[in-house]
Amino acid sequence: MNFKDRGTGDEVYTDMEQWAEIRRRVLTGQISKRAACKEYDIHWDTLEKMLAHSEPPGYRRAKSRTSKLDPFLPVIQQILKADKSAHHKQRHTAKKIFERLRDETRLQRQRFTPTTANHFELSARLLSVGILG
Repeated sequence: MNFKDRGTGDEVYTDMEQWAEIRRRVLTGQISKRAACKEYDIHWDTLEKMLAHSEPPGYRRAKSRTSKLDPFLPVIQQILKADKSAHHKQRHTAKKIFERLRDETRLQRQRFTPTTANHFELSARLLSVGILG
């Protein structure tokens, strides 16, 4: 058997020859599914995946979630763009950008937690140095 990170529940079956052998033996009726799981020491879900795919499906990335900040990125970018022409002492800090968004936009209708505030501050900092956006 060829597993990576065996025992963590996140195993990836990588032996292509054995994959094909198990698949062939089960699909031709030479061995039952239960017997295959026992003989090859694989989980039922792994066997089901083997029967569904002719070769290992590989890494599948989960769908990325949207950020709470996404609807406000144009406003933040506009603030930062305007700040470039202002004196450096007059520019917005991340905290000021957050407060301005909270006061001027629909943020005032949302419930704020420290995590949300920290998220906006961090994202504003990333935008200000050009890492984000």
